[in-house]
This record gives sequence, C-alpha cells and structure tokens, in this order.
Amino acid sequence: MGEFAPAQNVKDVFPTEEGDFTPWLSANLDRLARPLELDLSSVRIEARLPGGMELDILAREATRGVPVVIENQYGVSDDDHFLRLLIYAAEFDAKIIIWVAERFQDKHVKLIQWWNSTTLPDVEVHAVQIVRYGHIGTAPVADFEPYVGPQRLGLPEIPVWPPSERLADKARLRQFFEPVKQRLSAAGFSGRGRDLVGDGTDRSFPFMCNGGPLDGVWYCADFRPSAPGADLYERVQAYLYIDAKDCPYERRLHEHLMDAATEIERDLTERDPSASFHSESWKSRGHQRHSIGLKRRAWFDDEASWPADQAWLVESLARVREVLQPRVEQAINEITGA
Repeated sequence: MGEFAPAQNVKDVFPTEEGDFTPWLSANLDRLARPLELDLSSVRIEARLPGGMELDILAREATRGVPVVIENQYGVSDDDHFLRLLIYAAEFDAKIIIWVAERFQDKHVKLIQWWNSTTLPDVEVHAVQIVRYGHIGTAPVADFEPYVGPQRLGLPEIPVWPPSERLADKARLRQFFEPVKQRLSAAGFSGRGRDLVGDGTDRSFPFMCNGGPLDGVWYCADFRPSAPGADLYERVQAYLYIDAKDCPYERRLHEHLMDAATEIERDLTERDPSASFHSESWKSRGHQRHSIGLKRRAWFDDEASWPADQAWLVESLARVREVLQPRVEQAINEITGA
C-alpha cells in the first residue's frame, strides 16, 4: 500500500468537491462512518431535488435502516450549506444528517448542539471535520473526526461564549497585557513599542531588520472581539502586521509572503494543534494593511483562562518571529538589492 504522504491543502488531493471529493467519499464511506459509529452505504451522489438543488450524497444506515443525507464543503461552514442540509433532510425524510467541512463557525456549532439536545429524538445531526488528507501511493485519502454530534458519541460540548462585556475596558486590557509585555520584552521583543488599546491590540513591537526597525512592519499581540464571518468568537492573535502607510515595500513584501503561504501555515501550526493560521488584508483610511500569523479561541471574561492565553501569546509571537523573520529579511534584501 505504501506510506501516507500528507498534503498541505485538501485541493492538492481532491481538486474539486463535486468531481473529486464527493465521488471518493461516496466510494469510501467507511472512513466517515467509523468515527460516527454508523454503518453507511451510498445510495447515489448528486441526488437532484425539484428546483435543481443537488444533495452531495444520499446514503443509508444499515443498522437503523434509515436515509442519511451528507453534504460536504471545503473551508469554513456557511449558512447556505446549513439551509441546504435542512431542505435535503426534509425532502428525503432523513434521520441522520452529516455535514462535512474543514472548520465550523460558532453559530453552526450552537445550532447543531441545540438540535441534538432539544428537537426530534430520532433525528441526529453531525458536524464532521476533515482532519487529514494526502496520498497512499497514488491513491487519495482523507480522514474525519466528529466535531459536534448526538449525545451517544459522548463528545465534549464545544463552548460558545457570549461576547465579553469588558473587552472594551482599556484598564482591564492593560491588566491582561502587562505580563505579556514583560515576557515579550524578556524574549527579545524590544524597541519602540506602541500602545493600541482600543482596537484590541495592547502591545506591538517594531520588526527589527539590519539593525534597525523596518518602518510599517510590527509584531503584534491581540485580544480580538467577535467579528463577522468565520471568526464569530473572541480570539487571541499573534501576528506580523504590515502597513502601507509607513512601509514602502508593502505590496511586494506581502506578495512574497503570500507566495509561501502554504509553507508558512505549515511551519506556524505544526507544533500547536490549538492554533489556526491567520491571514487578513484590508484597507483603512486609504492605506492597504495586512496581518499574518496565528490565532485561537479565547474569552476575555473568563479570568481563570488568562494565564494560558498570556502564555500562548508569548510563545506564539516567538514562533511567528522564528518563521517570518528570515522570510521578510530575504524579501527586503531582494527588493532593495542588498
């Protein structure tokens, strides 16, 4: 059979959902069924509904003899797929609903946990993560892990916290960040720091290159509030920040890092399963800005968790520096001809 060779991106193994991943999953339902303690067999793929909608996989659970609807998607769970699942379940009178994705938004986690605890007792909903993908020889393969599911699986409940009431309190933020600042300074993050309390950032250190600060490039430690999109939860972030307002190399520097984004993500996350890769670009007051680094879930109101979050910020910013410092220096040398 050969050894498992992991891939960095699911699309490197299954280039398209419809043409590659769905047919493979339909033919290998045992890999999905095993962690869910189900006995699944495929009935058909791309099952068409009146009006043109198509369910990815219609299956059957042999032990209970009931229909199963399976919808998969790359990336982060979205409202469109959730609505589709409900429509498919009603259309096929499914008793088991399985949603496969790489990551799940808090609001979908909350909905599925509520569904499994309060609604129809003979219907169960599963949120399943794609946790590993690659090749064995030339054959594509993927593994799955239940993230949220019915009580019979005994999964721990995923905390879905309300927005913190005190995250806008500058005095409280300073109290949280004071030990972070001291430990980062002790770890060699020095120079002209800047206080950005008010937008979630309390401590930034200038990026030092060739003996001096590189204008417009900073190492930052954040505690961020809930936000629209995939980050519907509070989070701590450790990242490199690039601001075109001050950095004359902003565009080419960002392009250099994005060309290596897959390798950077691997190097940042391989030692910390609790963290996920963070990359964002936006415009503010006419200037392009970027951040690239690490993030993980947190809740500011839970002061008992502060020491762990503080330690994570220090360790993660050191890892961001370890991974990105040589890449930025190389890019600057290429840009300037040094």
